[in-house]
Amino acid sequence: MGRPPSSEKTTRLSEWFRNNSEITREAFADRLGIERQHVDRYARGERSPGLAIAFAIEDITKEISGGKDVLKARAWIPDPESPKGASPKRHDGRHSTRRRKTRG
Repeated sequence: MGRPPSSEKTTRLSEWFRNNSEITREAFADRLGIERQHVDRYARGERSPGLAIAFAIEDITKEISGGKDVLKARAWIPDPESPKGASPKRHDGRHSTRRRKTRG
């Protein structure tokens, strides 16, 4: 039993799951070879998948929806209008505070 759908931020992936009840998030995660919690984070917009997972999501959504409702891998590329200088998120979802070493 998961969190109620109304508490979830609307993302393309969460919309796709609402429109395509042929597969559960658990089965979707199994096909991707990842844990369901990762799929949940993608659906809530908390994380973005890496390139390999993004292409796998595209393939699975294309197969399941018969090519009608496909989540393209390029949809996961960050918006160029997003704030510059935002630190990348670490795997655990927190922002990295690591600084680059400078040559000296």
